[in-house]
Amino acid sequence: MALLDPLRTWTTLVNMDGNEGQPPEGALHHSTSTPGPATSGSTNGEASLPRLHPSVEPYDPHTVLCCLAEAVRPTPKGQLHLDRRLFISRNGMAFAFAATSHRDGHIRGLGYAVLAGFHRHLMRWSPPDGDSSSRARNEEKKRFLTGDDFNERTLYLFAEQFFRDSLPEPNYRVPHVVAHFFARLSKLMLSPGDACFAPLMSFLALKPQLRMDTVPEFLKMFFSSSTENHKAERQWVLKLCVESTLEPKDYQTLCRV
Repeated sequence: MALLDPLRTWTTLVNMDGNEGQPPEGALHHSTSTPGPATSGSTNGEASLPRLHPSVEPYDPHTVLCCLAEAVRPTPKGQLHLDRRLFISRNGMAFAFAATSHRDGHIRGLGYAVLAGFHRHLMRWSPPDGDSSSRARNEEKKRFLTGDDFNERTLYLFAEQFFRDSLPEPNYRVPHVVAHFFARLSKLMLSPGDACFAPLMSFLALKPQLRMDTVPEFLKMFFSSSTENHKAERQWVLKLCVESTLEPKDYQTLCRV
């Protein structure tokens, strides 16, 4: 996972169906790319995010998904576990979410397989190597239940289950705007100080399922009642709409708002 360039991964994500856009806050963490000049008037930390440049060559989506699928395979005993935080920060989870909207059924299947494999890693717990005592197992289990091993683990488990519960059928082609919503959300959950964190987390907590034929939380974010963060919330949802409108069906989804 450490070899994946977050910038190229996100470029591939937004170009899988011929689109080009700007990464969300946090999408370029640990990138080795040189940042571009800051844009005046930008908010919410976006001045540090470079605009995607034509020289940034995307990865092959099928190759990336195969690599991600290999990374989330069950870890053999005695080998290092997958670094879950690194997997997310390198846009692995975001890429899998975006792949569920691809027109190619095989690509979608790989995306769903990666999400299912990563779900198993989120659920894992095991005693330290070389120590199989009852006390060690209890301590490790306690860390798992309290989330001490990965503080945001329960948020990701809940978000992924929420996404799965909203699917009407296996290998369903998720609308681009919904898939990109979850891709951006997977990045946002690593930044609890972000202005959009609280309203989007409350959205997940209040609804048992998501409607797949509309833009998630568009009205709430666009007409935000926050006196401090209304601009950041509006920009977040508008950027989502711009980068996920890739075909006539997506335009029809926007018209239902």
